[in-house]
Amino acid sequence: MSASGEGFVGVRVYVSLASPRQVASSSRRWPAISGATCVAMLVVGGSLQLGNITIPPIASTSRQIAVGLIGAVLIFSSFLVVESAGPIPRAGILADPDFWLKVFNAMPPAFIKEYPTDAHLVDNQALRTLQGDKPREPIETTDIHVLIDADHRQGDLIAATTGASVLLEFSDHFPTRYPQLILTFKTRIEHGGRIFVVGWYVPIESSSAVADREVLEVKKRGEQVLFQIPASAPKEENPFLINIGKAVRRPDLYRHGAGRLRRRL
Repeated sequence: MSASGEGFVGVRVYVSLASPRQVASSSRRWPAISGATCVAMLVVGGSLQLGNITIPPIASTSRQIAVGLIGAVLIFSSFLVVESAGPIPRAGILADPDFWLKVFNAMPPAFIKEYPTDAHLVDNQALRTLQGDKPREPIETTDIHVLIDADHRQGDLIAATTGASVLLEFSDHFPTRYPQLILTFKTRIEHGGRIFVVGWYVPIESSSAVADREVLEVKKRGEQVLFQIPASAPKEENPFLINIGKAVRRPDLYRHGAGRLRRRL
């Protein structure tokens, strides 16, 4: 059984041909010699039959053909290499595209592009809820829209050439919504000889202090951006609620920032 409990349905094999040297230097040479003998009997028997000379074991044409086929099979089998490539996983939930679509829609705003096309191959429900559907064609009606589209292409280019990119930018223009300030993470994926850019983003609240800067340095942990939660509650009519775990509410049991739990005496 597999770790996921899906099981197996069969065994995969690799088929290849051995070289003449491999056949001659191993036990494979014996079926090859037998096969060559059968083929030689076919050639000799056929030649003698043309001269009206027959040999009882291969006197008839049908026997000659049978001996020749046996020889060909023996020669081919001596060169044939069949190796096990492991069991075939049973098609289960992880092979169901509808399952992965539901997983995709459960993630933060996310999308997939095929580089260098700017249009989305697919995006999820969270993205469409935040910014609306991505326009099929760039909407360059104002200077800000031109810059937004250029920023998106820049993030794609950096991810496609270096493997990943992170860009503070605006979301796509939508007729009934203002563009949203977002922090976009993009990663390059190569599959089937094609390059894809997979991205996700989070909405950001930022001050005008970043307007005159090209690069912003932020804290990280494990090569991930370290997001900070403000201590004071926002003054909004409909705030987002976050449940706090019991362990987090017990600072007396751990050293904040050191990541080491205190041992109970």
